[in-house]
Amino acid sequence: MDKKRKSIISTEMKKNDLATEIMERMVELEFDVEDAETFPAFLEQKIKKNNERFEKEKPFAIYRGYR
Repeated sequence: MDKKRKSIISTEMKKNDLATEIMERMVELEFDVEDAETFPAFLEQKIKKNNERFEKEKPFAIYRGYR
């Protein structure tokens, strides 16, 4: 198995483990089905907002081939 394929499998295993942990936590927090179903969109927005913060903190630069 090549290194890239192994990395993809490893990442998918991590995602699966995280999804299981999230669902177990939802049970602990007594989520209902609607809360669980709307959570992915909520998480997506949180991730986008977090990424925007990083983008805004990057220093301004001009692309070398700008002119």
